[in-house]
Parts: sequence; structure tokens; C-alpha cells
Amino acid sequence: MIKKGLLTAKEVVRSFYAKYERYVNGLIRFVFALAVYLTILYTAGYNSAVSNPFIAVGLALISAFLPLYMTTVFGAALMAVEFLSVSIELAVITVVLFLLMLLLYFVFRAGDSWLLMFTMVMCLWNFPPLILPVALVASPVETLVVVFGVLIYGLAAVVRRDVSALSSASSTLSIGQRVNLLLSDLLSNEYFILLVITLAASFLMISLIRRSKINHAPLIA
Repeated sequence: MIKKGLLTAKEVVRSFYAKYERYVNGLIRFVFALAVYLTILYTAGYNSAVSNPFIAVGLALISAFLPLYMTTVFGAALMAVEFLSVSIELAVITVVLFLLMLLLYFVFRAGDSWLLMFTMVMCLWNFPPLILPVALVASPVETLVVVFGVLIYGLAAVVRRDVSALSSASSTLSIGQRVNLLLSDLLSNEYFILLVITLAASFLMISLIRRSKINHAPLIA
């Protein structure tokens, strides 16, 4: 009886999605984009001109009508604008980092870029284990996206912690010293290094097992 009820519910959901696919997908893109933009504004908030929830809602509404990878583009731009209020070198590093990711991966698989922002959001809210279930439906190569997402999280976390030292307006450090401080704090952070290694290894292992030919592979994964 329970199995029959589940099958019936599955068919109802499938029928509803097939009928309203366009609206459901738009709603999903809106909710996801809103979560990304609000997280960036909440964890940054360095620029009072853009740190406004209404800006996040407006961008999310626009994102609802655009491909999902545009959320990553808007998120990167929003983060760069926020960091620009701290120092121009931070904004440049952010832009270069996203462009590097674009050249290395997203130019070939732009549709997977949502995983980067999802990883960043989960890490910023201290829920990194919630990233791992995605590995059940992701390919092993998408482990690289997870690594990129943790890297963006690490950058945001270091800036939030050392914002006064990194600020070009209040810090007595030179540009080179501020960049060196940012990189040294990021690479010497044991939690960040451990997070990159454990998340990447776990994500890759789950994805590989899920696609293997061993018995009960999905269940084991």
C-alpha cells in the first residue's frame, strides 16, 4: 500500500512538473539566486550602496529568467563590488580568480557553475556536509567545481576576518603586504586546507562509486 502511494505521488509530481516546467524551473532559479546573493551581502556588507536586500531580490528576479550559470556571473560581480570597498587589489583578485575558473572549467561546462555557488554558500553557513549528496548525481570531474567553491569561501572568510588589515583606507600596509597577508592567511588556515581535502576526496569517492559497476553501487555511494 505504501509503495503504491509513493508511486502515485511520484506520477503526480512528474505530471505537475511536465505541465509547469517553465515556471518551476524559474522559481528554483529565483530561490537559489536569492540565497546566493543574500549570503554574499550578509557575509560581506562592505559596500553600503549594494548591501541591500532589495538589490538581492532584484538580481534574483532577473536571474530567474536567465540560464543558471548567470547566477555565478552576478554573484562574482556582486562579490567584486563588495571587495572593491575594502581594496582594489581584493576586487582584482576576485575577478582574476573567477576568470581563471572560467578558462579552466566553466567555458566547457558552464551549466555546472551552480555547484560553485552552492558550495560557497554551504561553507559560509557552516554546512559543508550538505554538499556531498550532490555527488550522487554529479560526475567525478565536478569535484573541481567543489574545490573552486571552497576556494571562494576561503577568500571571503579571510577577508571578513582581516578586513581592517586588508582595507586600503585604514591599513598602513602596502599593496604587496596586503596581498601577501591575504594569501598567507588563506594557505596557513588548517581548517581551510582540511576542508578542501576532505570535501574533494569524499565528493570524488561518492561520485566514482555511484558510477561503478559493483553490486548496489547507488546504495553504497
